[in-house]
Amino acid sequence: MINNIDTKDIKFDKFDIGQLSFNIGVLLISSVLPISIICLLFSLIISISIKKIKFIKDRWNLLLSVSFILILLSSIRSLVENYFFISLDDKLIIIFNAFKWFFLFILFPTFQIYLKTNSQRYSFIKYFIAGSIPILLSCILQYWFKIYGPFNFFYGLITWYNKPIISSTDGVSGLFSNQNYTGFWLSIVWPFCLTFFIKEKLSKFRKTLYFISLFFVIYFTIMTTSRSAIIGLIIALPIVLGLKMILAIIILVLIIYYLNLYFGLLNLSNIILPDTLKVLLSKIHNGNFGDIASFTRIKIWNNTINFISKKPLLGFGAGLFPLLYLTIDKYNAQHSHNFILQIAFDYGIPTALILSIFTTLLLSRTAIKIFNPKGSYQNLNNLDINKSWFAASLIATTSQISDMTFFDGKISIIIIILLAGLKCIFEDLEFDKEGDETIQN
Repeated sequence: MINNIDTKDIKFDKFDIGQLSFNIGVLLISSVLPISIICLLFSLIISISIKKIKFIKDRWNLLLSVSFILILLSSIRSLVENYFFISLDDKLIIIFNAFKWFFLFILFPTFQIYLKTNSQRYSFIKYFIAGSIPILLSCILQYWFKIYGPFNFFYGLITWYNKPIISSTDGVSGLFSNQNYTGFWLSIVWPFCLTFFIKEKLSKFRKTLYFISLFFVIYFTIMTTSRSAIIGLIIALPIVLGLKMILAIIILVLIIYYLNLYFGLLNLSNIILPDTLKVLLSKIHNGNFGDIASFTRIKIWNNTINFISKKPLLGFGAGLFPLLYLTIDKYNAQHSHNFILQIAFDYGIPTALILSIFTTLLLSRTAIKIFNPKGSYQNLNNLDINKSWFAASLIATTSQISDMTFFDGKISIIIIILLAGLKCIFEDLEFDKEGDETIQN
């Protein structure tokens, strides 16, 4: 029977293979990064072979192209100026970062082919949520079962850190090396989980699964004690649920609070809070906002601005921040804790300005299309998905204002994918609008 099959009749569609490779890459990115990168590179090559990239005609790609030219110039100048004063490792860091930016900028136009339609973006979300399950499992093992790592696989190519939680100040980090990375990842998964839970109407089993995943995402986001991650949870609520729903929730909470205050139904003082949550609340409560200048990050920002003023055009070069910072402060700052300032320090103000304009325009113009009340051209069936995508993108980008999670390889790739999908949503809604106007005319 098998011998009768003509192999000539078997057709392999390059696009389908690329789409599958892209989806697998998304599925594995949080837990098995090396294999994920291989899959994403394969999908990237297929994308380039199918469709040529318009670096000049497409204004979004043009902005990224100009940024990379400036980054390349900055890297070359930094290598030449500091060649005899920095170690081989520092030289390699400068070269590696230049190639990293080239790779990330190429991902933006090439991955749009796999996010073009609503069904493609829906598939991405499913793979993204499924790929985040190992993070939740690692958090459970770390926080509840006290099972610590690091766990190395494939001769150290893959590492799940699962650091020991020694004190209550140590937030949950799971397989990531830093709790802020874990908090970031869960905070951008949160809008998608919330949307899937709300939209599921047919299957009680799937509804239950979505609720369980939603609960763990919220719980462990809080347990990371990452303030930017908590802000991300809050940011997503009005975007996904809408202001009316948020207002109703606030009113309900206030009613319960005052009823309890009057009738004494529940003694809130007897509620046992996890130590990790107490630490988070103390971080928020003990913030001395009257003396903002004393905050460590504010000091780092001020010092970074002073550095930037000395080399405003092309910056100092990637990887030199911790070395230079130790010359003015004993604090071992590895980065500026602000994406815009870090880019300005590394590659100059023009590069930081272009990337800021790129991100701001993409977010704002897509938001106008998604939330436009007069936008009858928008498919209401896909409105919730578009909102959750925008929420995740907004959380991912705004969180970089107070931290630098972008420099983690997994996170930088997922941010670029979210921005690529955001551009596809913008163009999709533009096309639908033009179609509606044509029909009306």
